[in-house]
Amino acid sequence: MNRSAIKNFAIWARLDNTTSSSAKKTATRRLKELQEQQLELREYQAKLQTLADTRIKLDLDDGVAYDYTRFKGLVYEGSDLKMADLEKASQWKLELLKTEA
Repeated sequence: MNRSAIKNFAIWARLDNTTSSSAKKTATRRLKELQEQQLELREYQAKLQTLADTRIKLDLDDGVAYDYTRFKGLVYEGSDLKMADLEKASQWKLELLKTEA
């Protein structure tokens, strides 16, 4: 058993002995959320490790937009920051790389 499984078992043991059904439901929901977050973190760590192993060289003169596109899938992407907008802003660099090749 790994450490996380032991902790989960300990939580369940405590819940079964003394808690009300509403507290059990709340704890069960929270435990499920934590397990999902743990899985998400493991997947992110695997992606991050893969990218780190490639040892990407960054040139600050290329601009933030181009650098962000190189880390697609790892950097924040929200309503205020869209990968499509960054790719459009970094198109000049991609075109330059094509002409140099």
